[in-house]
Amino acid sequence: MTDSSCNGSNARATSYHLPVGMEIAPGCAVVAAPEIVVTERIALISEHASPLAVVRGTDNRGQNIYVANIARNLASCGIAVDVFTRRDSPDLPDVLASQAGVRVFHVPAGPAAWVPKEDLLPYMGEFAAWMVDWFQRVRYDLVHANFFLSGLVALALKRALGTPFVITFHALGLVHADRFPVERVEIEEKIVREADGIIAECPQDYSDLTRLYGADARRLCIIPCGFETRQFLPVARKLAPRVRRGRAPARIPHAVLRRPRHVHHHAEVRAFGIVPLGNQFTWPKVTRSLATFYDRVVAEAAVAAQSRSLSR
Repeated sequence: MTDSSCNGSNARATSYHLPVGMEIAPGCAVVAAPEIVVTERIALISEHASPLAVVRGTDNRGQNIYVANIARNLASCGIAVDVFTRRDSPDLPDVLASQAGVRVFHVPAGPAAWVPKEDLLPYMGEFAAWMVDWFQRVRYDLVHANFFLSGLVALALKRALGTPFVITFHALGLVHADRFPVERVEIEEKIVREADGIIAECPQDYSDLTRLYGADARRLCIIPCGFETRQFLPVARKLAPRVRRGRAPARIPHAVLRRPRHVHHHAEVRAFGIVPLGNQFTWPKVTRSLATFYDRVVAEAAVAAQSRSLSR
């Protein structure tokens, strides 16, 4: 899905203001966007959730959909996008270019086989070493890490090469009970301290990051996930009873949702009745807000680097 406002050489010149409803987080919308576009090449790290993966996979759920959509829409806005995910099959090519102009790199880290994400931490050092070597050959303006494991890799890149990074955690160890190693929370706290920007996906996420992890509100911005208008659309009131009785016309799409213990789908259903579809939360519009946040982070990192250089 693309948005016509992202086509053309001046695609991002008019897309700097966050849509209504996204300026909830202090320190986000109050910062003026730079006059010159500064983010030209970005690396998306998603260690266990490939944007090429089939949604039904065990560890391929919301995160791979998120990464796939923002990658495709960032590319349509003129940003060069490379996605880095762990090689989990020997049959995968080293790099695969999609029709949307996005390259997906399969990073050798651990066995070339599926490994539960809860068991991937021992392989992140190998993942990071490969990334540092690649980054020494190709320059990126920014890294966008997804999940704390990718954040650990982004942190290694920043420490080794100075590349700024932002992170979307997707889930937090102090909020969701799981079987990750006990080091998870300590790693998340370290990432929160050193990230150049943190993307909270909702006000509750923002609250968890500030209250439980002590995140600096000046580096936080609430940017929600998007939705696909071809899959979710309003239903005429007269058809609602038929939908509830399971006798909806064939043209009305249905969604089958997984039910992990920490996700409350009744809230999702209620939200669709409150938020008017077709508003600012479509993927292209959400992605333009991400691009705005990227530009701000890259510009601030450049100013900080110049200041450090002058002080030497």
